[in-house]
Amino acid sequence: MPLQKTSPCSQNKELKIMKLKNQIYAFTLAIYIASITSGCSRAGIDVEQEIERFHKHRESFETLSKLGCDAREAMNSRFFRYPVDVSGNEPEPARKAFNDMRRQLRSIGLDSVILRRFEGIECSLYVGISGSSFLGEGYNFGYWYQPESLGNYEYTEGFFSSENVEYRDANRVRGEEPVKFSIELTGGWYLQYYRYP
Repeated sequence: MPLQKTSPCSQNKELKIMKLKNQIYAFTLAIYIASITSGCSRAGIDVEQEIERFHKHRESFETLSKLGCDAREAMNSRFFRYPVDVSGNEPEPARKAFNDMRRQLRSIGLDSVILRRFEGIECSLYVGISGSSFLGEGYNFGYWYQPESLGNYEYTEGFFSSENVEYRDANRVRGEEPVKFSIELTGGWYLQYYRYP
Protein backbone atom coordinates (compact mmCIF):
# COMPACT_ATOMS: atom_id res chain seq x y z
CA MET A 1 0.00 0.00 0.00
CA PRO A 2 1.56 3.34 -1.04
CA LEU A 3 2.19 5.99 1.63
CA GLN A 4 -0.26 8.81 1.61
CA LYS A 5 1.15 12.29 1.50
CA THR A 6 -0.33 14.88 3.82
CA SER A 7 -0.89 18.35 2.56
CA PRO A 8 0.79 21.35 4.21
CA CYS A 9 -2.68 22.52 5.34
CA SER A 10 -3.33 19.20 7.04
CA GLN A 11 0.07 19.26 8.74
CA ASN A 12 -0.51 22.83 9.91
CA LYS A 13 -3.90 21.85 11.35
CA GLU A 14 -2.37 18.89 13.22
CA LEU A 15 0.34 21.16 14.60
CA LYS A 16 -2.25 23.63 15.87
CA ILE A 17 -4.22 20.82 17.55
CA MET A 18 -1.06 19.54 19.27
CA LYS A 19 -0.22 23.06 20.41
CA LEU A 20 -3.75 23.52 21.80
CA LYS A 21 -3.55 20.19 23.65
CA ASN A 22 -0.24 21.24 25.21
CA GLN A 23 -1.72 24.57 26.29
CA ILE A 24 -4.69 22.82 27.88
CA TYR A 25 -2.37 20.41 29.67
CA ALA A 26 -0.19 23.28 30.94
CA PHE A 27 -3.25 25.21 32.10
CA THR A 28 -4.66 22.17 33.93
CA LEU A 29 -1.32 21.53 35.59
CA ALA A 30 -1.07 25.18 36.68
CA ILE A 31 -4.55 25.04 38.24
CA TYR A 32 -3.67 21.80 40.02
CA ILE A 33 -0.46 23.27 41.45
CA ALA A 34 -2.26 26.47 42.47
CA SER A 35 -4.98 24.40 44.15
CA ILE A 36 -2.45 22.39 46.15
CA THR A 37 -0.47 25.46 47.12
CA SER A 38 -3.52 27.50 48.13
CA GLY A 39 -4.85 24.51 50.05
CA CYS A 40 -1.73 24.59 52.21
CA SER A 41 -2.20 28.22 53.17
CA ARG A 42 -5.91 27.74 53.93
CA ALA A 43 -6.82 31.17 52.63
CA GLY A 44 -10.27 32.26 53.72
CA ILE A 45 -10.06 30.73 57.21
CA ASP A 46 -10.20 33.08 60.16
CA VAL A 47 -11.68 31.16 63.06
CA GLU A 48 -11.89 34.09 65.49
CA GLN A 49 -13.57 36.34 62.91
CA GLU A 50 -16.17 33.66 62.13
CA ILE A 51 -16.95 33.07 65.82
CA GLU A 52 -17.45 36.82 66.14
CA ARG A 53 -19.72 36.84 63.06
CA PHE A 54 -21.86 34.11 64.58
CA HIS A 55 -22.35 35.97 67.85
CA LYS A 56 -23.04 39.25 66.04
CA HIS A 57 -25.76 37.54 63.93
CA ARG A 58 -26.91 34.98 66.47
CA GLU A 59 -30.61 35.77 66.00
CA SER A 60 -30.29 35.33 62.22
CA PHE A 61 -28.62 31.94 62.70
CA GLU A 62 -31.39 30.85 65.11
CA THR A 63 -34.04 31.97 62.61
CA LEU A 64 -32.16 30.28 59.77
CA SER A 65 -32.12 26.93 61.62
CA LYS A 66 -35.88 27.07 62.14
CA LEU A 67 -36.59 28.10 58.53
CA GLY A 68 -34.20 25.54 57.08
CA CYS A 69 -35.69 22.73 59.14
CA ASP A 70 -39.23 23.79 58.20
CA ALA A 71 -38.27 23.74 54.49
CA ARG A 72 -36.48 20.37 54.77
CA GLU A 73 -39.49 18.83 56.51
CA ALA A 74 -41.97 20.27 53.98
CA MET A 75 -39.97 18.75 51.11
CA ASN A 76 -39.11 15.54 53.00
CA SER A 77 -35.66 15.76 51.42
CA ARG A 78 -32.42 14.10 52.61
CA PHE A 79 -30.23 16.65 50.79
CA PHE A 80 -31.12 20.02 49.30
CA ARG A 81 -28.89 22.97 48.34
CA TYR A 82 -30.50 26.39 48.65
CA PRO A 83 -30.64 28.30 46.30
CA VAL A 84 -28.94 25.96 43.74
CA ASP A 85 -31.62 23.23 43.81
CA VAL A 86 -34.67 25.53 43.91
CA SER A 87 -36.93 24.71 40.97
CA GLY A 88 -40.09 26.63 41.94
CA ASN A 89 -42.02 23.37 42.31
CA GLU A 90 -41.38 23.05 46.05
CA PRO A 91 -44.33 22.93 48.47
CA GLU A 92 -45.67 26.34 49.54
CA PRO A 93 -44.25 26.12 53.12
CA ALA A 94 -40.77 25.49 51.66
CA ARG A 95 -41.06 28.42 49.20
CA LYS A 96 -42.08 30.74 52.04
CA ALA A 97 -39.16 29.51 54.17
CA PHE A 98 -36.76 30.08 51.22
CA ASN A 99 -37.85 33.73 50.90
CA ASP A 100 -37.13 34.30 54.59
CA MET A 101 -33.87 32.30 54.41
CA ARG A 102 -32.59 34.57 51.65
CA ARG A 103 -33.04 37.60 53.94
CA GLN A 104 -31.30 35.88 56.86
CA LEU A 105 -28.36 34.77 54.71
CA ARG A 106 -27.97 38.31 53.33
CA SER A 107 -27.91 39.76 56.85
CA ILE A 108 -25.19 37.26 57.84
CA GLY A 109 -23.20 38.00 54.67
CA LEU A 110 -23.36 34.48 53.20
CA ASP A 111 -25.34 33.13 50.28
CA SER A 112 -26.19 29.44 50.51
CA VAL A 113 -27.26 26.68 52.85
CA ILE A 114 -27.40 22.91 52.53
CA LEU A 115 -30.34 21.18 54.19
CA ARG A 116 -29.57 17.63 55.36
CA ARG A 117 -31.13 14.69 57.14
CA PHE A 118 -28.85 12.05 58.65
CA GLU A 119 -29.67 8.84 60.43
CA GLY A 120 -30.86 9.93 63.87
CA ILE A 121 -30.76 13.65 62.96
CA GLU A 122 -33.92 14.92 61.31
CA CYS A 123 -32.53 18.33 60.43
CA SER A 124 -28.97 19.49 59.85
CA LEU A 125 -27.86 22.64 58.02
CA TYR A 126 -24.53 23.67 56.55
CA VAL A 127 -23.74 27.31 55.76
CA GLY A 128 -20.43 27.43 53.91
CA ILE A 129 -17.83 30.15 54.41
CA SER A 130 -15.00 28.84 52.23
CA GLY A 131 -13.81 25.64 50.63
CA SER A 132 -12.03 24.06 47.73
CA SER A 133 -12.01 20.69 46.03
CA PHE A 134 -9.78 19.16 43.38
CA LEU A 135 -9.43 15.50 42.37
CA GLY A 136 -11.11 14.22 45.54
CA GLU A 137 -9.11 16.37 47.94
CA GLY A 138 -10.20 19.60 49.54
CA TYR A 139 -11.65 21.30 52.55
CA ASN A 140 -14.87 22.88 53.81
CA PHE A 141 -15.11 25.59 56.43
CA GLY A 142 -18.49 26.75 57.65
CA TYR A 143 -21.30 26.71 60.17
CA TRP A 144 -23.13 23.44 60.93
CA TYR A 145 -26.42 23.20 62.72
CA GLN A 146 -26.69 19.74 64.31
CA PRO A 147 -23.77 18.18 62.40
CA GLU A 148 -23.49 14.45 61.83
CA SER A 149 -20.02 14.33 63.40
CA LEU A 150 -17.75 16.74 65.22
CA GLY A 151 -14.40 15.26 64.18
CA ASN A 152 -11.44 14.11 66.25
CA TYR A 153 -9.22 17.18 66.10
CA GLU A 154 -9.13 20.11 68.48
CA TYR A 155 -8.64 23.64 67.22
CA THR A 156 -5.62 25.44 68.64
CA GLU A 157 -4.16 28.81 67.76
CA GLY A 158 -1.41 27.26 65.62
CA PHE A 159 -3.68 24.74 63.87
CA PHE A 160 -3.11 26.30 60.43
CA SER A 161 0.58 27.13 60.84
CA SER A 162 2.66 25.75 57.97
CA GLU A 163 4.58 23.49 60.39
CA ASN A 164 1.39 21.91 61.78
CA VAL A 165 -0.19 21.52 58.34
CA GLU A 166 2.98 19.85 56.99
CA TYR A 167 3.20 17.56 60.03
CA ARG A 168 -0.46 16.47 59.70
CA ASP A 169 -0.10 15.94 55.96
CA ALA A 170 3.08 13.90 56.37
CA ASN A 171 1.60 11.65 59.08
CA ARG A 172 -1.92 11.28 57.76
CA VAL A 173 -2.71 8.13 55.85
CA ARG A 174 -5.11 8.48 52.94
CA GLY A 175 -8.45 6.96 53.87
CA GLU A 176 -8.00 7.59 57.60
CA GLU A 177 -10.35 9.75 59.60
CA PRO A 178 -10.34 13.17 57.91
CA VAL A 179 -8.91 16.24 59.62
CA LYS A 180 -11.98 17.78 61.21
CA PHE A 181 -12.57 20.03 64.20
CA SER A 182 -15.73 21.63 65.51
CA ILE A 183 -16.12 24.60 67.82
CA GLU A 184 -19.40 24.66 69.71
CA LEU A 185 -21.25 27.95 69.41
CA THR A 186 -24.84 28.03 70.77
CA GLY A 187 -28.28 26.67 69.93
CA GLY A 188 -26.95 23.54 68.19
CA TRP A 189 -24.58 25.49 65.91
CA TYR A 190 -20.89 24.67 65.40
CA LEU A 191 -18.08 26.24 63.42
CA GLN A 192 -16.43 23.35 61.59
CA TYR A 193 -13.32 22.78 59.49
CA TYR A 194 -13.17 19.56 57.47
CA ARG A 195 -10.23 18.50 55.29
CA TYR A 196 -10.67 15.42 53.16
CA PRO A 197 -10.09 12.69 52.07
